[in-house]
Order: sequence, then C-alpha cells, then structure tokens
Amino acid sequence: MKLRERRNELRILTHKNLIAPLKIYLHSCYLFETALDFELNIIGYDFENEFKVDEKFSFKAKQNSHITNKHEVKSIPEQQFVSSSLLFNIGEDNLIYTSDIAAREDLFLFDNRRPKIFITETTHIDLDWIHGINSYYSPGKIYLTHISDSDEKKVEKYLRNQIFAHKTEVVMAEDGHSVILS
Repeated sequence: MKLRERRNELRILTHKNLIAPLKIYLHSCYLFETALDFELNIIGYDFENEFKVDEKFSFKAKQNSHITNKHEVKSIPEQQFVSSSLLFNIGEDNLIYTSDIAAREDLFLFDNRRPKIFITETTHIDLDWIHGINSYYSPGKIYLTHISDSDEKKVEKYLRNQIFAHKTEVVMAEDGHSVILS
C-alpha cells in the first residue's frame, strides 16, 4: 500500500475486540492517524450480526474454535483471542471463508446456505472432511488454502483420486490466486 500517495479513506474491518490491539500495532509501526493524509477508519464487527458494507455486500462472522484453547495465556486478555469464520453475501451469491479452524464442526457454522464458493485453510483439517463440506453445502467450488510445501504432493494425490458429488470443483489455491464470482 502506498500510504504517501493515498488520499481516499481506508476502512479496516476487524472484530470489535481487536480494535485496540490493532491501533497499538499501527502506532508501534509509527502509523499515527493524525499524521496520515487520508482518513483511517477502523470499524469493529460483532459475531452473529450481519455487517452491511454496501447495498450489495455484507458479511456475518462467527467465532470458530481455532484459538479458543489459548485460555492459559495470561499476558493477553481472553476476549482478544478471536478467530472468525465469515459468510460473505455478494449480491445474490454467498461465499464462506473458514480461516484457520481447530475442529471439523468449524466447517459447518453457517446453516442453510448454498455458497457458490467455499474457502478453507487446510492446516488443521483431515482431507476427507472435504466430502463433508461438499455434501453439506453443495458449493460450486471449494478452494483449499494454506497448503504447506510438505503437504502439497499429498493434497494433489488425494484430489486426483477423488470424485466429488454435485460436480464440485476442488482447487488448491496458490499465491496470487484470485476468485471471481460469476
């Protein structure tokens, strides 16, 4: 981001419990709101509430279990351990992004949805869970992200040997990969 040339407002959306730590981080990087030539607007969302970005774009976040086991870290307040899975509503289409998860149940936080695209980080999932995602949501595409170099061949081999119902395409995302809803 070219901060020196920016003039338009920058909105950062984060969970409401992370606004204060984000501001501390920005200040530690010597980014002070009063010294910027644009308006920096940090907006907090709440779990379970739809957040409307504009007329055609909204999202709902739900807490997943990825970092809920960090309760023994005393130096950071418990309410700052936030890991959001997100349901994006873009026009008539839905997209689910799980972020990192800790349990199979985290894949199924958004009931009664048929997302066009389902994106999940693969660090903590069993590859056979992909069939569950497909059966439950029937998405058009499933994107797998955060595939370690050591797991890449294993994931490729797994996907080559699978047949997914509903003609769902399962894609290994790569750096620079973009997703187009059409």
